[in-house]
Amino acid sequence: MRKLILLERCEYGERGNNQCYSNQGRSQMTLRKKFVLTLTVVLLSFIAATVIFSSVTQGKWIHDQALAEATHRKNEAARLLGLTDSIMSERVKNSMQLLIQRGMTIGDPSLGQPVSVGTASPPELQLGGQPQANNFALVDGLRKLWAGLQLSFLAKVTTSYEFLPT
Repeated sequence: MRKLILLERCEYGERGNNQCYSNQGRSQMTLRKKFVLTLTVVLLSFIAATVIFSSVTQGKWIHDQALAEATHRKNEAARLLGLTDSIMSERVKNSMQLLIQRGMTIGDPSLGQPVSVGTASPPELQLGGQPQANNFALVDGLRKLWAGLQLSFLAKVTTSYEFLPT
């Protein structure tokens, strides 16, 4: 068994009042404070480590989710653009075939004198000897069928002479 040695400490006041006390209570209080302080530091460290770990984990999870969502949306947009391109290409192809068919009913195609179109001067398209520059009757007839693709037709007609004899 250990013996607890109590030390008394006395202080002498100004008027001769003696105040004596033991250090037993102080050392127990100090041990208790040390224990509580150590426990508090350990708990706060554990809480801080848990918060940091959770923040890093959640941040990575959020980043991965955002990346997956962005990839999904990019792929979906590419798929829809491809589908739209396919539909519009088929529509332009069919419209060009119809334009050529209706143009052939007017007459044989031939090239006339150069006409000014912006900065370019392509040869004028003539159908059955009739000039087609600024004559939109053929294109307007197709526009009624295809609702608004006349600009695509004009671009194709002015850049493509495949149906003209060489």
